[in-house]
Amino acid sequence: MPRTSSLEINKTVEGSECIFILKGQLDSMTAPDLQSKVLECIDSLTLLRFDMTDVEMLTSAGLRVLLLARQKTEDNDAEMILTGVSDDMKQMFGTVGFLSILTIV
Repeated sequence: MPRTSSLEINKTVEGSECIFILKGQLDSMTAPDLQSKVLECIDSLTLLRFDMTDVEMLTSAGLRVLLLARQKTEDNDAEMILTGVSDDMKQMFGTVGFLSILTIV
């Protein structure tokens, strides 16, 4: 039986800030949808925030989306922050060397 995954993406735009509240699994099946939504709004932002509180699973595909978003915000002199990051996720970010490039609050 094929594996199913889902990611609920709630996007809020407040002026030049865009907030993504994520719930579910950020993996190879759901990452393209998030990436397209991020790219839709990233050029006009001063702040991009991802609320990771309800992210149950984050794979390398999800990490790629976060890295792309970080690079794009940096190119646009904007800021990107992650909130609601679990200790396990922080440990994974540390393992892959992302703690030095991601802002976690």
